[in-house]
Amino acid sequence: MGEGSWGDSSFYNDDGSSATIRQVGPGHPILRNPDDITVPDSLARNVFGSVHASACHFVLGDASVRAVSPSINTTVLGYLANIRDGNVVAPY
Repeated sequence: MGEGSWGDSSFYNDDGSSATIRQVGPGHPILRNPDDITVPDSLARNVFGSVHASACHFVLGDASVRAVSPSINTTVLGYLANIRDGNVVAPY
């Protein structure tokens, strides 16, 4: 999404100049855009997001790519992110 002092980079993909993490699950929603005011700044730097307001694309463990809506229930999002919890989430 533009070139910074460290070179060309994109939102949400950790290619910036500092190490970051991404969190999902209860209390960690998907951002609708980089200026999403519904998510506090303290969370916004550590959650997933997309410049596509309607969906954020994820690669799942079966190698499929799915568009996930920012309105997804954050508990369900956490289930999708945790392979070890044993939860099966339909229709995924």
